[in-house]
Amino acid sequence: MKRIAAVSTACIAAALMFSCASTNGAGGKAGKNAPLAEDAPDYVPALATPLYKFDLGGNGAAAGWTAVSAKDAYSKEKGYGFNTPDGVQDVAAPGQNELSDAVQFVKDSNETTNSDNTFNVDLPNGLYEIAVWSGDSFRQSVCAEGHFQIMDLTGKGNWDVFQIPVTDGQLNIFARAGKPGTNFSLSAITIAKISDDTTLPPTVWFCGDSTVCRYYPDSNSPFGVQYGRHGWGQDFKTFIKDSWAVRDMATGGQTAEGFFTSGQHETVKTYIKKGDYYIIGIGINDQGRKLPDQSYKMFITQMVKDAKAVGAIPVLVGQQGRKGDLGRGLPGRWYNHILEAVAKEQGVQYINLFKLFDDYKESLARKANGADLVAELYANEDLHISPKGAKKCAQLIASQLPELAK
Repeated sequence: MKRIAAVSTACIAAALMFSCASTNGAGGKAGKNAPLAEDAPDYVPALATPLYKFDLGGNGAAAGWTAVSAKDAYSKEKGYGFNTPDGVQDVAAPGQNELSDAVQFVKDSNETTNSDNTFNVDLPNGLYEIAVWSGDSFRQSVCAEGHFQIMDLTGKGNWDVFQIPVTDGQLNIFARAGKPGTNFSLSAITIAKISDDTTLPPTVWFCGDSTVCRYYPDSNSPFGVQYGRHGWGQDFKTFIKDSWAVRDMATGGQTAEGFFTSGQHETVKTYIKKGDYYIIGIGINDQGRKLPDQSYKMFITQMVKDAKAVGAIPVLVGQQGRKGDLGRGLPGRWYNHILEAVAKEQGVQYINLFKLFDDYKESLARKANGADLVAELYANEDLHISPKGAKKCAQLIASQLPELAK
């Protein structure tokens, strides 16, 4: 296997704890009024150790990368390759260099997180940081070691990163459609070893929907980001101590039932450990699909119990509410009252984000240009929050968690 020395270590500590923001690795620029100027540039590996750098696709390798086409079957001699080459295909990608081509995983693409249609890499056991770049995708999920690792990676050449323990001498990774019928492919993968110890750092895990999940840069959007939105989960790292990692497993359109049964909660349940936080803020779509209160309560309660069983700390968060809720005097929305009830029954913390955010909006509304200030918290609509609104929600939540907050 071709090994390449690590590049600049500027962003080492930030990348190690997932605080570097996702960006358009293909060089796409944000829109004229984009709110993402503070986002990090290209990904920098976590540690100055040897890396594996794979350029996926049929066009050969960019300088400094190892070429891997869909025809490259795994072998012990190489130490890497596709487990089932008939389940992948080379496709074009709109980027440059290593992002000019990609491999699409076409077998078991939206059915499971535990497929044999994987890209395999032999690795000594330890803790690794894996970065992946999308080809031309809309809502693809990246799975490794039989579990979700990145949710709904979207865009042309966008990237994201996760840490994972390898305990059986081999990394197995693949991409699948995050939503049936959507495009999915990977252009590049890098692998950096963090430690011989396979223990993940102290981690905050998120269960949520479109108000919590990550949105990726979009050079075609006037806002520079997908739909002009952020979820507060993706901005949470900014407001907590650097020693904490954040893993946002939330996805747009998800319900409590779907999160529990689709494999997202199973990922959290597999990796969460004593002292980790499990922040659960979901319910908008459950009500839209008329999930009975008792069913919703059952799924939330079980997620809380699963976290408590390993000594993790569950925290329930009510949704932040709509822009049009301002001044209506509502106590909350959707299933906020059930979240509060479960928190009391299970002896865990409930954060009333609806009230915290509503109080903040009230303070803005009293200013001369208050209506405009409130509108800036939302993504040109009544429900989803903008990057500015997401940052404020994240700050409000973190302020209620003194062990985490900076």
